Amino acid sequence: MKKDAILAVLHIVNSTKTVFGNVKGITPITLSAMLRNAGYQQYVLYSNTDMWEALKSNTPLRLNSPWFIHLLKNTFAYGFFASKNILEGTVKLTSIEYAKFKKTSIDFSRDKALLNELGIRRLIRNYDHFIFISPHLDDAVLSCCLLLENLKEANKQVSIITVFTNATLPPYTNDALNFVNKSGYQFADLLFQARKEENIKVLKFLKLNYRHLDFTDAAFRKTKLNKKFQAKQIFPMFTPQRMFVYPNFKKLFSGKVSILDNELIKKLKVIIRKQVKELKLKKILIVAPLGIGGHVDHIIIRQLARELKFRVLFWSDFPYNTHKKLVEGFFSKEKGFEQLFTIKVPEKTEKYKVIKFYKSQIPVLFPEKKIPQISEIYYTAKDSSI
Repeated sequence: MKKDAILAVLHIVNSTKTVFGNVKGITPITLSAMLRNAGYQQYVLYSNTDMWEALKSNTPLRLNSPWFIHLLKNTFAYGFFASKNILEGTVKLTSIEYAKFKKTSIDFSRDKALLNELGIRRLIRNYDHFIFISPHLDDAVLSCCLLLENLKEANKQVSIITVFTNATLPPYTNDALNFVNKSGYQFADLLFQARKEENIKVLKFLKLNYRHLDFTDAAFRKTKLNKKFQAKQIFPMFTPQRMFVYPNFKKLFSGKVSILDNELIKKLKVIIRKQVKELKLKKILIVAPLGIGGHVDHIIIRQLARELKFRVLFWSDFPYNTHKKLVEGFFSKEKGFEQLFTIKVPEKTEKYKVIKFYKSQIPVLFPEKKIPQISEIYYTAKDSSI
């Protein structure tokens, strides 16, 4: 090539593996080393998403623009411009070419990778502060750690409000007691103290802001009748199951919120709205659970998030979403959601490292001690937009 020539290569698959057929990808880091070894000292990389957005508006691509590796970490494909001498100027369509392009019907609906990246990019561009409302002391990290990593790399402000972080004193239902014992504890209050410490450790490691609201977990919520018996030190002869809002795990995971929780929900709505307003921030996006698995605490938070009149992104609940029947059962009943984007598990991520910090929950959630690695999927309500 001549000294002032420019080499342009488009649509390189960002992977170290064979993607399909005999097509093998290459990462931007490996490629940049190859370019330097071949004498191309000046180069710039753009994701396919950047190129598509520039193409639609005919915005020039700067050839001397600095590129950042973290911006390409999750992109499916990218391209580059390189020179052995000086790389300067811009690339764009001529006015005639752009006019032809605008008249051309281009169907990119089959390019799922591009649409996916556009969804993530739009999210990061449109909002400054992301508030994750987590039902329990692990839900947001279990389901959204890859998104959390993306938001932190984009220098977005992220807060996690965890709602149900407490348990009551004995007696417990049989199912709740079994849960406590499987977690390695005799008493729920000690278990939940350990879970708080685990969660704080994780969120500090991820450098995220957090708040614990200390409402009682549904598995331990007692009725007013139970409180009257305890106040008078009267212990009924019948089983304590009848004294709980959710007397067994069948009720707990039914997806149906008890009317006995109505007072709690009203109080919770006031508190969360106040917590969000105290941040005094604009361009806020609430991120909440979809409720796959039917846990009533997840359903409560999903309903509250919709009623707060903020814009809401919903996450697919992990590890419930690893069970095909639970996912199919959920979407057969819930028709009001549509998929917005997916974050595939990158080759390097902190997610599965930090999940192991939740030591008390590993035996319960992953009895085989193997954490499934699946993509994170995010949804919006069909009757709203973000």
